[in-house]
Amino acid sequence: MHKRLLVYLVIILLTSFLYYFSTNNLLLSLIVGVIGILSLILIENKIFNYYKKAKKTHECIQFMNNFIITLSINKSILSTYEICSKSFSKELKQQDKLLSNLDVETRIHYLSKYFNNSTYEVFIKLLDQYIYNGGEILKISQILLFDARQLEEDIDNQYLLIIKKIFEFGSLWLITFIILVIIKFSLNDYFLKISNLDYFKYGLLGFFGFFYINTIFFVYNAFNLNFVKEVVKENNKKKVTKTKKDKKEKIKNVKIKRKNAFN
Repeated sequence: MHKRLLVYLVIILLTSFLYYFSTNNLLLSLIVGVIGILSLILIENKIFNYYKKAKKTHECIQFMNNFIITLSINKSILSTYEICSKSFSKELKQQDKLLSNLDVETRIHYLSKYFNNSTYEVFIKLLDQYIYNGGEILKISQILLFDARQLEEDIDNQYLLIIKKIFEFGSLWLITFIILVIIKFSLNDYFLKISNLDYFKYGLLGFFGFFYINTIFFVYNAFNLNFVKEVVKENNKKKVTKTKKDKKEKIKNVKIKRKNAFN
């Protein structure tokens, strides 16, 4: 984030300086800077949410992979969770501490609120199926593991594409600004004549405003993880209610299996 703030500062100073360099108008140069600050606040909010969602998705996939593989070896839900929890991030550890008074199965279910990922909901269903019906967890989760790996690859590929697009986008605007400077030096006398004209000052102000608007649209389109499906809250409540009812119906028949799974 500190690196991004440095980049934002450079962009704001660059655009403000270019405007002042072209018009010698300090007030409107400051307005360009203010427009830049407001625009970059929106941009930072989008980028921050993107990285937050990407991080949680990677963490979710890592947890599911580790849990399934570990469970296939030691056959114990509690032991598996304790092993996997050692690799939790700082944020996830804090979330887990809040659930420390609950049983391990409930804690796993509650983590869905932290991950907020539809893939994790599938993982919970498969885990419930394993607890109630038994079987081999690796075979049960084979498709889930494949989809999780594919999702992780999609996020990584999108990130590489974003870097490429940022380079292209930045290069085009940098060339535009360089052309503006060249014109200023080449037609200095002409610039001196028109720099005090209102249509030139406000037209150039609109040009830099367009730059920031264009940047906002670019960021909001590029830093997009819509293909990572989140859990709809209303549907999630229905699922939780339904799960509780199903558990009550099945609990009488699965006490022995659950004891074996957790020991």
